Amino acid sequence: MTRKYPSEAGGGKSLIPDDRGSGMVKRFILSIALLLAPTMVPAEPAPPAGYQTGHQNWDWSPEAHHQQAAVRIISGGASGSGTAVWCDGTRAIVITANHVVDSIDSCMVSWRDSQTNIGKVIGRDRVHDIAIIDVPVSIQKVVIPVGINAPGVGYRVEIMGFGGARRVLRRFYGRIISTENGNMEMEANLLPGDSGGGIIHNGSLVGVIYGGPYISDQFLDASGRTWPLIYPAGGSSLSHIRKLMSDVAPFALPHRTVLGSVLLVAGAVAMIAIILATVTTKLLAPLDDLELFTGVQDNARQPEGDIG
Repeated sequence: MTRKYPSEAGGGKSLIPDDRGSGMVKRFILSIALLLAPTMVPAEPAPPAGYQTGHQNWDWSPEAHHQQAAVRIISGGASGSGTAVWCDGTRAIVITANHVVDSIDSCMVSWRDSQTNIGKVIGRDRVHDIAIIDVPVSIQKVVIPVGINAPGVGYRVEIMGFGGARRVLRRFYGRIISTENGNMEMEANLLPGDSGGGIIHNGSLVGVIYGGPYISDQFLDASGRTWPLIYPAGGSSLSHIRKLMSDVAPFALPHRTVLGSVLLVAGAVAMIAIILATVTTKLLAPLDDLELFTGVQDNARQPEGDIG
């Protein structure tokens, strides 16, 4: 199948490496398909009115408190999605896709409590399409911390983005189908504007949406307008997020607790002890058999008793 990519306003391209197979750059993610033109679709736990495709395109997740950490990133005439991962009441750290803010140093961050702030881009990873924004705030914001352990193939994750026409949060599930080359692919459909949205697992951010390799016009909104479905959902992985965070905002990066580290070391020591015990038992078993055999031979040479 020939791969198709979303178009980007102005004809620019966001290059996302795909090393599978030949090791050459194959994936050309064109930003605007996932840049939110300031008019785009919602995330309700049930299909929104106006679905005319005849099938369910999204597995909607129920409304939950952690979803307040999702934000809209507005840059010029386009917008995207992001996730607040840290806040101390005076400043917040937001993670998004780099192509959402690629040509700017500052952007507007719109919170779900209707507040807006101007944030500054403090870190970029253009190769893996990740950006970090420092946002001054006046109150404590809900955050979703960056994860420590990444989920593998088969795990279900939640995706949060503001794609579509209605500028409201779309929250839905997807199942991981690939984690090759430091990227993630999930069984889920995206809409223009979901770029930068968070990939959530067990209450932590484990990836950032950047797009997908295929596109098809299959979704009709309530007004009858056709929207491209981008699939499968693609995202930058946790390891790349943590690397960029450690470079520009290490204070906002969760680490293992002391107890967790102790338990991890204790588990490793216990495993080593079990392996050593097993190996030792197998090595000594032949010696035990030899000892038993020698004892039998010695007994055979002994006289049964004195004859007097």
